[in-house]
Amino acid sequence: MPRGRPPKPKHKSVDQEAQGDFQLSQSSVSSDDHALELAVAEQYIASREKKKKELQKRFLASGQKLVAKELSTASAEMQSTVQSVEEIQEAFLINYATEQDNIRRIWTEIMEQHRKLQALVQQRIEANQVAGEECEVAQIQALSKMKEACEEVKNVILYIDPTTASNVPDSSPPRSSPLL
Repeated sequence: MPRGRPPKPKHKSVDQEAQGDFQLSQSSVSSDDHALELAVAEQYIASREKKKKELQKRFLASGQKLVAKELSTASAEMQSTVQSVEEIQEAFLINYATEQDNIRRIWTEIMEQHRKLQALVQQRIEANQVAGEECEVAQIQALSKMKEACEEVKNVILYIDPTTASNVPDSSPPRSSPLL
């Protein structure tokens, strides 16, 4: 199919020259023949114009079909792409929500274990304080008993030999001792 207009001839076409020669040789032909020739020429021109318009219509129709086909293909691809993106986004959101739930569950477990650990630490601190107080009381009692024992030993020594009183050390602790 030719596209666009056919090129215009630079010289007279063979048809035009032949028609001109035909008119010169037939100058004696009647005006009816001339009118008939004009009518045939007009009909020929009209049929050529009609064919030209039909070719243009077919060209435009095929172009429209091609554009419609391309648009349909592009639209289908676009819809497929949009659907694919939406499916990927939906899968991502589901996975994201699942992971967030897992993270929240883990943090909840961590907080629960932290509370338990804090309670155990508090119990251990209280137990250590009580044990420290009991130990201090026991040490004071032991020191007190030791002092009593020392006093008794001193009394026994003095009872046995009163002359050694100056040699027996004093059982009282020095005044700078931090224990009493």
